[in-house]
Amino acid sequence: MRFIDNPLSKLITLVTLSAVASIGFSGCGASQAESRDPIRVMLLTGQMNKYHSWEICSSILHRHLEDAGIFEVEKVISPPQGEDMSGFAPNWSDYDVIVMDYDGDEWSDATKKSFVEYIAGGGGLVTVHSTDNAFPQWQEWLEMTGLGGWGGRDEKWGPMVRWRDGKMVFDHGPGRAGHPAKHDFLITVRDPEHPVTDGMPSSWLHAHDELYSQLRGPAKNMHILATGKAKEGIKGGTGENEPVLFTISYGEGRVFHTTL
Repeated sequence: MRFIDNPLSKLITLVTLSAVASIGFSGCGASQAESRDPIRVMLLTGQMNKYHSWEICSSILHRHLEDAGIFEVEKVISPPQGEDMSGFAPNWSDYDVIVMDYDGDEWSDATKKSFVEYIAGGGGLVTVHSTDNAFPQWQEWLEMTGLGGWGGRDEKWGPMVRWRDGKMVFDHGPGRAGHPAKHDFLITVRDPEHPVTDGMPSSWLHAHDELYSQLRGPAKNMHILATGKAKEGIKGGTGENEPVLFTISYGEGRVFHTTL
């Protein structure tokens, strides 16, 4: 079946943030949601690689989050690429969850430290698509996000992760991140009982997207929710079930990672 209601952005941001922030909206009715305080969301953006537009992507994410009616969203925009980042110091603790659409300049050491303390202390993090390309030299970030691509990542960054014979396995062989040309590819849910995937179809044809493949990283405390597999015969396909939706535990923090 084809899962029509956009390339998962609306569904994933709604259900994911509810689960990550541990508010418990999954499966509840509108009247129940309205009786709760809104989930405070920082949408962090402002820089992106040359292949993606943060202005467009963050506007779409912002709209979907606000349309859900359960989030109080503030967009935080970093300085432009190449400018002084020393004064970029968001107050993470003002928010229940950070949604990141960012792949750009390094943050200051102080900002990194405060971010690590926020997540490890129980904060929520959602990383969207090419955000997993960010900060290839920042070890704590690599552990928070589980897997990433580009930025020179090779075997030294950790294994690739595969879904084989009904379970997650590590692949320590050679290979660097890439993706086939955009196309419709099959997504299969691997944990239908998780709050994020509860109610999703068991599989669907995901419309015209980049299937990130051969991502590498520490993959510590990682739990796969869904995988994607390239169309047979397409150039650049790996033939593997690549993780596309997964969670990571980092200290007391909860992280959701979508490569879509």
